[in-house]
Amino acid sequence: MGKPKAPKAPDYAAAAKAQGEANLGSALATNYLNQPNQVGPDGSLTFSYDYAGGNRLPDGTIIPRTTATTTLSPAQQRLYDQNNQISTALNDLAQRGIGYVDTASATPTNINGAPQLSGAPAATQFQSQYDLSGLGAMPSSSDFAAQRDQVTEALMARIQPYIDRDRAALDNKLANQGLNIGSQARNWDEDTFNRGVNDQRLAAVLAGSQEQQRLFEDAMGIRQQGFGEAAQQGDFANKAAEATFGQGLASSQMNNQARQQALQEADYFKNQPLNMLNALRTGNQVSMPQFGDVSTGAQIAPAPIYAATNDQYNAQLQAYQAKMAGYGGLLGGLGSLGSAAIKKWG
Repeated sequence: MGKPKAPKAPDYAAAAKAQGEANLGSALATNYLNQPNQVGPDGSLTFSYDYAGGNRLPDGTIIPRTTATTTLSPAQQRLYDQNNQISTALNDLAQRGIGYVDTASATPTNINGAPQLSGAPAATQFQSQYDLSGLGAMPSSSDFAAQRDQVTEALMARIQPYIDRDRAALDNKLANQGLNIGSQARNWDEDTFNRGVNDQRLAAVLAGSQEQQRLFEDAMGIRQQGFGEAAQQGDFANKAAEATFGQGLASSQMNNQARQQALQEADYFKNQPLNMLNALRTGNQVSMPQFGDVSTGAQIAPAPIYAATNDQYNAQLQAYQAKMAGYGGLLGGLGSLGSAAIKKWG
């Protein structure tokens, strides 16, 4: 058995070059696979490849230049041409309208006919207190004392003759009965008579006080009525002033609204040339046909030339190492046999 020979190292440069060529072929195949021609109701999308104008690699491989061409259907092509004609005509019209826009921009907005701006109406003088100048003085508890005394004195003057007559009759009666002045029996009768006279006087005083109370209540009622009328007059005046202020405010607001409307209309007419120009510059454009993404997304993997070359070399190297291990074991066995023979025959 001869000594094993080590495997020859692979040509990695050649393997890398071969791997690059495989990668390029894979990329070109993937590109072709994902660029199918498409045909729809609005047109078509086709791909063409220019090898003459492509890129040539050092090894002579040509990478073609890809061109995507969109072709409209006859109906869409007609719309596209018409839209271009309309756009050209509108642009010409807009070009002629620039002079009107320049004139309008240089001319200030005419607001001579707009109503003048109205401020807030002047506040009306409100009545802060009631006018009580026409009312009499506030009655008090001491008023109408003279009327009270008049009533009391009139009643006393009316009953006084009867009191005098009854007193004289009582004195004559007591004298005829033999009851002397200062006697107990006479004092009882006189006390009873005086009590009656006092009750009559109290009744006269009460009648005078009632008349005073009546006159006081009448005067108080008259004043309350006058105060109520003065309060109503004051409230009416304030409500009238409030209504006047509200009418002035509403009129001012309406005038300002009319002014605002007039200013808006003036701005509208001033900006009308510019608005027309912008309207002419904008319009619906014919859209290009939309094609869906029909690429499969698949990629063609290149052959793993470089990796296969490296794996083959590693396998050969492992086989070589195994053979070397066996070869070394054989030599070791032969050495042991020789040593034993020397010892035996030596």
